[in-house]
Amino acid sequence: MYMPVHLYSEKNAVVKHYEKIIRYGTNALIVTGKSSAKKSGALDDVIGIFENNNIRYTIFDNVEENPSVKTVLTASRVGKTEGVDLVIGIGGGSPLDAAKAIAFLLAHPDGSAELLYTKVREYIGDVKDQVVFDLYSGTGTIAQLAAAVAREVVGVEIVEEAVEAAKRNAELNNITNCRFIAGDVLKVL
Repeated sequence: MYMPVHLYSEKNAVVKHYEKIIRYGTNALIVTGKSSAKKSGALDDVIGIFENNNIRYTIFDNVEENPSVKTVLTASRVGKTEGVDLVIGIGGGSPLDAAKAIAFLLAHPDGSAELLYTKVREYIGDVKDQVVFDLYSGTGTIAQLAAAVAREVVGVEIVEEAVEAAKRNAELNNITNCRFIAGDVLKVL
């Protein structure tokens, strides 16, 4: 299954780019947090475009800050039950990270997510005395996996909300050899 990813960060992005969005499916799962997409009007923009173009949609607006695995799995089940063929995330780092994970699980219902993380650990290999860089680290899931086998892990991510979430996730998981830097990979390194 093809999983295109397009990120638009501008005023009226959905209205400006709706033709690109609607060509990917006819039944969407809209992934967002509890209130910001509503307050900003972005949710209304997406709903309006979907309704004007006969695209069915289901709203999953239960993404919390630092989305849990349970939240992602719940949303994936909703998407599977509804037969969605398009996932759209609206909001900051948490809804976008959740939307990416949900889309991955929907595209790979055979348990590939666990396989992905297992393979990451395998490919990392023996790095116990090395510093590992996780570029485009999001909320730090892969960085934290690497931290278990590396001397130190440095995650770099341009979305500041995601970096703050990664720091909190590492702290909650008692991971002390992982640090995260907010910035453009091409400029930070």
